[in-house]
Amino acid sequence: MKVPILTKSLLLTGLMITLMISACAPRQQPDPTDAAAQVKLGNRYAYGTWVPKDPEEAARWYRKAALQGDAEGQMQLGLCYATGTGVPMNDIEAARWYRRAALQGNTEAQYRLGVCYKMHDGVPKDLITAYMWLNLAAAADHESARAIRNAVAHQMTNEQITKAQQMSVHWKPDCP
Repeated sequence: MKVPILTKSLLLTGLMITLMISACAPRQQPDPTDAAAQVKLGNRYAYGTWVPKDPEEAARWYRKAALQGDAEGQMQLGLCYATGTGVPMNDIEAARWYRRAALQGNTEAQYRLGVCYKMHDGVPKDLITAYMWLNLAAAADHESARAIRNAVAHQMTNEQITKAQQMSVHWKPDCP
């Protein structure tokens, strides 16, 4: 039996549309076991990419990655605590998670931890330590860190700046 060309064309078009829709539809994924996948899944929930936006679920995935020692997961979880996104706002917890990521060399966490020390957010105010963390982030071309570091320097003595710079020079990442 011969199928008319128009019918074949419609069948192929329908099949292609079905395949395209199924390829684009969000899928229920199994829980990833690696930290990088956990951070990506956290980002999906944080921004509503392919899944409904859910800040609590995002924080849950960031925490899984953070507890495995993933610097980006730690930084993102710190940000959740700093902003009260998906978890109760808690400056002490924010600084704690920023520190863990900063110690591994995460530039954004170094910047945010430096700001914590400058502003007395979750840690005692300490301009020398603030300058050190901001200086490390600025050395990695973080523009906001550079600007805030320079502002912090105006509140410090030359001896304090020298000490903070020496701390920056001797700092080494502590990778897990």
